[in-house]
Amino acid sequence: MSNKSNVAISISVMSIITILVVFVAGYGVWQLWNLVLVVLVAVVLSSFVITFTRTIATRRFPRIATIILVYIFVFLVIGTVLYLFIPIFIKEVTELTGKLDMQELSTSPTSIGNILSFVQGFSGSSTKSIDILTRAQESLKVLPTANILQILTIAFGGVTNFILIVVLSLYLSVNEKSIESFIRIISPLQYEEYAVSLWLRVEEKIGKWLRGQMVLAFILAVLTYIGLWIFDVPYALMLALLAAVFSLIPFGIIFAGLVAIGVAFLAGGLKLAVIVLLMYFILQQIENYILQPLIIRSITGVPSTIILLSLVVFGTLWGFLGVILALPIAVLLVEVVKDYDIRKRMLTMPEVDSVE
Repeated sequence: MSNKSNVAISISVMSIITILVVFVAGYGVWQLWNLVLVVLVAVVLSSFVITFTRTIATRRFPRIATIILVYIFVFLVIGTVLYLFIPIFIKEVTELTGKLDMQELSTSPTSIGNILSFVQGFSGSSTKSIDILTRAQESLKVLPTANILQILTIAFGGVTNFILIVVLSLYLSVNEKSIESFIRIISPLQYEEYAVSLWLRVEEKIGKWLRGQMVLAFILAVLTYIGLWIFDVPYALMLALLAAVFSLIPFGIIFAGLVAIGVAFLAGGLKLAVIVLLMYFILQQIENYILQPLIIRSITGVPSTIILLSLVVFGTLWGFLGVILALPIAVLLVEVVKDYDIRKRMLTMPEVDSVE
């Protein structure tokens, strides 16, 4: 009897210890989740660089020199955008919205006044809508004074996180096998080879997607600028660049079109707004039925709806870092589902043969 009671007590103690260990480990991961996100983002960014530099490196360019040039180019582009483009863009948007007097528009007999009256019919009062638009105007006036440190804090959660991401991604990019070694370390032994092969497939598709998306963004920017220039829409270059940026998001051309339609309405009235609406509708059809199937969908095999859902979910959970991780996670899940489907078909094939 005493032996049975001792065994029961020892099992209970081990169970309690196991629960405590799992709880402590989970709490530690939760506390260090920001660091985990930083590491994952560094892995994803380094995979972008690795897949991009493989083509150049095979043409007898030194690998390390190629990687350094890629990072320098990326930093120059980001620095140029932050230093030149964003202040100019915000200034022009601020000047554009500064011309609007919401109180006057709400009581005017113009089309915008009718729109605000239409909103009033749903909300019961247009005052709330006017207050929201007015606060948006004030926010735009403050944005040009934001410095790079504030932008980094908003995007990456702080300068420290940004530096960690850059250093880790650079280290992982220089050491090509480091990502594979990292995956082997964190993977169970029985799934080690599968995890490595899975990541290599994901990495290849992500790299191809990035190159294809750049081509798509350039084509849409050129087509948008030509169309807006022909119809003499103000801020054509800014709106074309906005279309290029939003093309990185599934169905993003629709959101870019809303901005262009608003600018066209303020500049040329309802007629110009309808023309711009039709132009962006045609651009969206070209993107969906010609460019997307040829460039993006055939490369990744991931539907645009899944990518959009991943961006919304992970962006909501983890902010800008989640947006960076959204595409790799979506591609990873699609590859896992495909592997599961293939394995299931292989297991059911002998049964079908035996029945026949």
